[in-house]
Amino acid sequence: MIKIFIVNIICTFLVSGEQERILVNSEILFTIPHEGNIIRFECSETEEVVAWILPDETEILISSENENSTLIIDPKINVTKNFLDINGIETGMDGQYSCVLADSTRKSFFIPHIVSNARLTKSIMISLSITGIFCIICLIILLVDRYCFSDIDDVKAQIVQKSIKKKNISSATISKLELV
Repeated sequence: MIKIFIVNIICTFLVSGEQERILVNSEILFTIPHEGNIIRFECSETEEVVAWILPDETEILISSENENSTLIIDPKINVTKNFLDINGIETGMDGQYSCVLADSTRKSFFIPHIVSNARLTKSIMISLSITGIFCIICLIILLVDRYCFSDIDDVKAQIVQKSIKKKNISSATISKLELV
């Protein structure tokens, strides 16, 4: 049972690194992708799209000349007539993406958050390093306490014995005090 649980966790980390294609259309207005996913915003199948507006308010106009071609806005952002494609989404690409139709209506699509891919080996190495450093510090503290401060306990015992002798307290009195 535990082996199956561990295998499922490892498979989840391995699969999360793959590029997944996500289609966002008028039925689905937002998506929360993982880093590296490929996202396609579909504005309209029937109506004419005249522009796309990116989260940073950049407006991409689609003229009749480039209606059937692909505009490469950024190495990761491509625009065609009815689609805006993001190839390999990264952190910082979240926000509102809007398309403007010929009748001046807008359709908005949202990426509220991008889930970053955890670097499993890096996380494990950092955790092990911190644990190792903590263990070494604890060992040093124990050794210092054991070998450097053991003489102090002997000195304290000698001081107590001297003070007892000065006050002329008998051993019978000391044992009575210990019992109380």
